[in-house]
Amino acid sequence: MKKREVYQARILRLLSNYLTIEQIAKTLNKSPKTIYKAFSNYIKKGWINKDRTLTSNGIKKVENTIAISQKVEFQPNTIRLHNLVFKINIKKIKGWKNKEKLLNLRQISFKTINLGTWKTEQIVIDNRKIWLNPKRLILYMGDYYENTPFEAFEKSLQDMKGLIQKVEKALNLNLINKDFIDFEVSRQHYALIKNQLAEQYNKDKKKLFIYDDENRLRLLIDNSLNLKEFEAVHNEKSRDDSTKVQDHFRDLLEKESYKPSEIKEIIDRLAKENLILSQNVNIYHKEIREHRGLVKDIRKYIKVITNKEIKQRTLKEEYQNSLTNYIR
Repeated sequence: MKKREVYQARILRLLSNYLTIEQIAKTLNKSPKTIYKAFSNYIKKGWINKDRTLTSNGIKKVENTIAISQKVEFQPNTIRLHNLVFKINIKKIKGWKNKEKLLNLRQISFKTINLGTWKTEQIVIDNRKIWLNPKRLILYMGDYYENTPFEAFEKSLQDMKGLIQKVEKALNLNLINKDFIDFEVSRQHYALIKNQLAEQYNKDKKKLFIYDDENRLRLLIDNSLNLKEFEAVHNEKSRDDSTKVQDHFRDLLEKESYKPSEIKEIIDRLAKENLILSQNVNIYHKEIREHRGLVKDIRKYIKVITNKEIKQRTLKEEYQNSLTNYIR
């Protein structure tokens, strides 16, 4: 892939993350004029609309570039980890309350995010939004395409560690303990891209939302990037949910499957065989009981014969003793 194609896709990707021209320019180390010129060119190519949103062709270019650059082919039910947010607890830093002064001193471009009752500073490093909260860093991560949810999460952890190091270097501060990163996952979505069920729902223009018994949204079908995704969206359970869904679809596709009528025939046959087996077992138990009764009778007969023989032997001995005494 040519560097120019990667560069074009990066601009489109940054634009899809709602970055301004100035922010994109700073991220790519280009002038705003260069980025503005690129936008005009991309509108002509049909990659973006005049309101600077991506067209379907623009989305396709981004996803194809990501696939090639990460050496991941978009096979059915490949995992896309996205909407991932890490909360990193940091040490007590002297002067951290006056972060604006620190950012200006370090000549770091930032944006103040006002959230009503409190505000925070936002910086951008490697196309990642980072909020500098009073007690933690909030890292808004990118997309990760891997074969399994576990592999995607492992990749994101490596990325998270590297991003923290870059934040510390930019601020010239040690924000975390080197031996241990105290973090939590605030949000994570795992999508099975090019999923067969999602493809059918999108074709029929239908929606699918799956809730659990506690009315929590767990799974949905999404096509925002034209990737035909079956997505697990629960903050805590999405990784496990996506693993189960992925295993289910792979099992359906890779192993021998049966029609409902064939399954019914198999169940009926097994039920018939089980009935015959049960009848044979009952007969076997009956024969065992009969054999036990016969053995019991034989034992009684043997006992009677044995007692009779003992009695006859005793009488014989008494007779012989009596005869012997008479002769004497």
